[in-house]
Order: sequence, then C-alpha cells, then structure tokens
Amino acid sequence: MKKNFTLLALIMMALAVTFVSCTDDDEYEAYTLEGAWEGDMGVMINGYVADYSTIYFDKNPYQYASGEGYQVDYFGSTSPWYHKSRNAYYVANHIRWQVTMGVIQLYYVEEDIYAEIRDYSLSSGYFTGYIDFEDGSSSTFRMQKTYSPNNWGSYYEWGWYDDYYYGGGYYYSKKGVFEEDSTRASANATSGKKLVRTAAVKQ
Repeated sequence: MKKNFTLLALIMMALAVTFVSCTDDDEYEAYTLEGAWEGDMGVMINGYVADYSTIYFDKNPYQYASGEGYQVDYFGSTSPWYHKSRNAYYVANHIRWQVTMGVIQLYYVEEDIYAEIRDYSLSSGYFTGYIDFEDGSSSTFRMQKTYSPNNWGSYYEWGWYDDYYYGGGYYYSKKGVFEEDSTRASANATSGKKLVRTAAVKQ
C-alpha cells in the first residue's frame, strides 16, 4: 500500500512539474510575442485576399500570458475598404489574445470571431506557422517583427465606413468593446455586407 502511495505521489509531482513548465512557457512566449509584426497572415475577407497585414500584441502585465492589441489587413484598390485619411484600403480589428498550452488564441472584436495559431515557430524576429479560422479553413503565415518593447535578445525561440470610428490611427468597425453586447460590427461601409474572415488558401 505504501509503495503504491509513493508511486502515485511521484506521478502527481511529475504532472505538476509538467504543468508548471508548460504554463511558464506560455508566459515566456507571450513576452516574445509582444510588439508589432508585419507580413502575410494568409487572410481573405469577403473574397478579397489581403496584400499584407500588421498585428500588434500588447501584453497585459496583470494577466497571465494574455493581452489586447489590433490587426490591420491591407488590400488592393479593387476592395471596398478605402480610408481617405491614410489613402489606403484596409480592415482594422481590435484583438484579444491568449497563449494556452502553446496555442495562441485570437478574438477579433469587431468581427466577433475567433482564430487559433498553432504549429508555429516564434523567435524575437520571425513568426511563422498555421492559423485556423472559425469556418474550418487554415493557411500558413509568415510575419517579421518591426517593433518590440522588450529586449529581443533575451527570449527563446518557440515551437514550430459610416459605422467606423477613429482610434490609434485607424478606423475600426464601430467601437471595440470586449464585453458581450450589441456594438460589434456586422457590416462594412459600402455595401452593408457582413465581413467574413477566412483563410486565403484552403487546406
């Protein structure tokens, strides 16, 4: 009986060490993720493939491995999302994000959808992998870091419209709020069509 109890205790200790190690990794990854990235996020909205995207991860210092930020997807001149203030075609979203057991979960506030980033390689300079959207589509992405509030050399490499308002230099689809309410955008400025975000390449 004592032998079985000792074996059970050793197993529980091993599981505890594994869990702490994984959660610590999540926090370190979140710090590596923090900052601005630019490149190809494999995004398509309403049939228009984005030329490139920028995404900013702002880590919340009071919450574990999570934070907020924004993503801006830029399109060619055939898309309907022209913004005169920047003389550019783009769709901007606030995001809420979290790293959980090595998976990066994204919530696009204005579009009210979720995505997950998996099987990725994350370093202080490059971020590549797969992003899965709610509709079941998936695409590869490759981003390069353009700004970091942290010391880039101190982190590890990880894994493998009328309805628009002005904020942070971009127009967003209505005001971005994180509570459950009715202010999430459902339409763009030109046609009233719902923004449908999916992978640029179906896999």
